[in-house]
Amino acid sequence: MHTSPPASAALRGVIALLLLLPMRAAGAQPAREGAAAIALGGATPALGGDLWGIANPASWAAIRSATAGFFAAEGFGLPELREGAARVAVPLGRTVVAAGAASFGDAAYRESSWLAGVARPLFPGTHRPIAMGVRIALHRVTIEDYGNATAIGLSAGWQVDVVPTLRLGAAAENVNGPRWAAGEPLSRRFALGALYQPTPETALLLALRRSGRASTSLHAGLEWRPVRALALRAGATGEPWRLSAGVAVRTTWIHAEATAERHYALGWTPAVAIYVHGRGAL
Repeated sequence: MHTSPPASAALRGVIALLLLLPMRAAGAQPAREGAAAIALGGATPALGGDLWGIANPASWAAIRSATAGFFAAEGFGLPELREGAARVAVPLGRTVVAAGAASFGDAAYRESSWLAGVARPLFPGTHRPIAMGVRIALHRVTIEDYGNATAIGLSAGWQVDVVPTLRLGAAAENVNGPRWAAGEPLSRRFALGALYQPTPETALLLALRRSGRASTSLHAGLEWRPVRALALRAGATGEPWRLSAGVAVRTTWIHAEATAERHYALGWTPAVAIYVHGRGAL
């Protein structure tokens, strides 16, 4: 049967959407949050110094030097679920400003986003600062031969060290209730997390996350640094349960990460990231 070009493009768009739905509906950790987030099972709302700032924009407040990062992932090994992103963050005194862009999908169905944000520690009458962060993002969806839609989402979060070994963090995404042109709302996401670091070499992360009307999901991650320049990571996410693992290598100026997540039915999601620091990271 011959399929006309518009119909063929529509079919590719539908296929891409069908491929995307299992990942979204299952609550899979989105690759857009970076390689470390995948490796740690998405348990990163309390993780400080995360350049991507998607799980929690307050994490930018812990960045101490100008940093640029590049990220790539392929959801479940499918070309239709490829993602690329770039980010830069620059400290200006105690304030850190960040900007970046990301692209997901292929020519038939593509999601693009451009964002800017700011974070800084605040001292609300206590000796322990509360890191606050906000992020604004322009989202755009394009379906070949069908057109596109845009929406602007506002997100915010905080992190605080309760004691030297315990940090709490929380974030809310799309708090302004953005909608696409057709009126369909963007999903609102909420996350609450904790990072427990009993030793400088070991960190345990836990988080509860909820997206829209979906049930709350549990996330857990573990990071161990046998030496200062090397980090080994593992994570678990549910439900349904997925397992993940990753490694990060740091040098004076370069920081590289490789990770993969295993979904019990859909397979592997590999991801890599590389960062360049304005000052030595070690």
